[in-house]
This record gives sequence, C-alpha cells and structure tokens, in this order.
Amino acid sequence: MGDGLPKTVGLEHYIYEDQHAAGGLQGHIWDYGDSCKKIELNTHGHYDKKTTSFASGTYYINCDSVDCCYDGKGTQPTRPDVKQWDIATQGPGGFSKVHFVGNEDTTELNDNPVKQAEHWLETDKVPFQPPGVNVSYHYYVTRSADGITSHRIDYSAPGAAPGSIVYGNFTIIKNLTAHRNLFQIPDKCYPQGSGGRGHALACDGKMLKTWEQKHFKHSHATAATSSVIV
Repeated sequence: MGDGLPKTVGLEHYIYEDQHAAGGLQGHIWDYGDSCKKIELNTHGHYDKKTTSFASGTYYINCDSVDCCYDGKGTQPTRPDVKQWDIATQGPGGFSKVHFVGNEDTTELNDNPVKQAEHWLETDKVPFQPPGVNVSYHYYVTRSADGITSHRIDYSAPGAAPGSIVYGNFTIIKNLTAHRNLFQIPDKCYPQGSGGRGHALACDGKMLKTWEQKHFKHSHATAATSSVIV
C-alpha cells in the first residue's frame, strides 16, 4: 500500500535476474485487480525469440476500462529500465551513497509493528542534474534463515511529495520457474499486427500520465525528478 490510490492495497511481484545472461529477466507487476494492473518487463534479447519468450515493455491492463495498451509509439513498446529494488552497492563514481542508520522499531502494512528492523538510507544522484538533486530511500528490513524481508520503503524526490510503500505478507520465492511465468503478458497485450496474437495499441499519453500519478506514485515521482531543470 502507498503506491496507488489512498487506502488501496495491491499485489506486487518482482524479479531481477542478471541483465547480461541469456534470457535474463527483470520485471515488476503492480496488480490492483479490476481497477488497474501494470506489468513492467525487460529481458535480455528484447524481442529475439531465439533468446527469450518474454516481450519487453510496460503494459497497462484494464486501467479506465482500456483492455490493454503499452508505453511506446507505433507497434513497438518502449523497453523499460526496471528499477533494481535491492539496497544499492556503493561503488566508484558516487552515484549511490548508502549507510546503515541503525536498528529501529517500525510498522508495515495495516500498522503491524516490526521490532528492531534494520534501517538503511540510500541516496541516489539524478543523472544529468546538478549536484544535490537526489532521490532518497529509507529501507526497513529484517533477516531470517529464508532471506531478507522488506517491511516498508520511505522515499523522497525533488519536486514531488514524499511517499511510503508498506508491505504485508512479503514472500521470498523459491520456485523461480513458476514465478517467472507470472511475467508473461496476456495475448491481448501484444501489439496489433503481431501475428494475430494481440490487438494492443500504444497508450494515450495523457491517460498514461494520469494512471501513473494515481496508481504508481513512486515511478511518477522519479520520472518527474528526471525532468527537473534547476
């Protein structure tokens, strides 16, 4: 909760495989049921059917009763840069700065209390902008034998209202074969003229912007930041 309409809880799926491996898949799904669903997908090979069976693009399903459309022009969906939600690894160039703030009590979905979560702060420079134009993420996570669980992410970006994404029933997936299949787009989302498989068209730009602002606040905020002129 926190990315979409106020008090609206959605279901998210996420995967981030090696970008350079054959068939490597990076994907994010935001599913608000009958109201709106977004599939963001990038795969090594893009549309090379010998390399992958997945179709890169950003697809919007049943948003304002639009059956399915995609972000792009003509019959070619735009290949998205899927955000890697792992806490960044601080490296040369100083694009990302990360430090451990401490262990703190916090809350997750439905205000469920979380005791002594790890609090990490990541500050990312915005490309092609002056120094000091940054996006900040406060991650609250806990560790167990199964892996790392995310409870909440508080974020801020210049020119946009700060926001929080809170999680419940966060599940670490072990069966990656079944999980990858969630990112196959339905036939109706394939561009019109693609072998009779689909009938989707490029989304109307104004409608797409409205959907992003209503249902996908984080991506809307960071997209707005990338166009800031100081």
